[in-house]
Amino acid sequence: MDMHASPDPTNDRMIFGQHRRDADGMTIAAASLGAQLLSWQAAGRERLFLGPLDRATPGTAMRGGVPVIFPQFSMRGPGGRHGFARRMPWRPVEGTTPDRLAFVLEDDAYTRGEWPHPFRLRLEAALSPWTLRMALDVVNTGATSFDFAAALHTYLAVDDTAGVRISGLSGRRFLDSTRDVDAVDTEPVLALDGGEIDRIYADVASPLHLEDGPHRLDIAMSGFSDVVVWNPGPAKAAQLPDLAPGDHLRFVCVEAGRILVPVHLEPGESWRGEQSLSLSPAA
Repeated sequence: MDMHASPDPTNDRMIFGQHRRDADGMTIAAASLGAQLLSWQAAGRERLFLGPLDRATPGTAMRGGVPVIFPQFSMRGPGGRHGFARRMPWRPVEGTTPDRLAFVLEDDAYTRGEWPHPFRLRLEAALSPWTLRMALDVVNTGATSFDFAAALHTYLAVDDTAGVRISGLSGRRFLDSTRDVDAVDTEPVLALDGGEIDRIYADVASPLHLEDGPHRLDIAMSGFSDVVVWNPGPAKAAQLPDLAPGDHLRFVCVEAGRILVPVHLEPGESWRGEQSLSLSPAA
């Protein structure tokens, strides 16, 4: 059966966490559906949030881990929300090394029905000491140019959002969709106050640092230029059927993206975006 040709992709539970790698005292697990990273266990803790799988809705991405957003972000385009890549079965790359997982997605009749361009995507997740690195490669395999947006929608597990502090965004312009505001962040540290937050930060160049009580995570990226910080807060979380009560307190999304200025690829050209998550040894 050609899974890529399916007009109705489903999140069959048989593919949850099907692919695993262990290296440097860490473990990652991913699903073929969406090439979605579901787990990163390091230093005795789960570092990615994943919602209850029995609440996942067929035909949608799983809530948590690292969904791949392509070729549009949110409703910034004519297609479905966040694009189709996170809803499609990807092909695992055979022969990858013990420290990495890789998946490929290519256009087919279903994708061309949503976005009429030939392409090839490759998602790779690799482990090195204290670090998880993710890379998304996009190749224009067609005869005409196209523009796209992309993001790694990373759900970071935290003990409690009330203790989360993010530095590295001060002085950056952001769009706040909760208030329809375009502003510059003048605060030295972004603190979550327990309410909804939904911001796209533009032209983020420096590494970010996330503190969650005693835990610290360094976030770096290349190719990507924007950073999304998102948490639904209690009111919106209660409306999301794939979150359990109180789940919104256990994650914050810090996403590497190319959103505000899409990527343009001529025929045969390629683009790569990378995001790395690094722990301090005491984290």
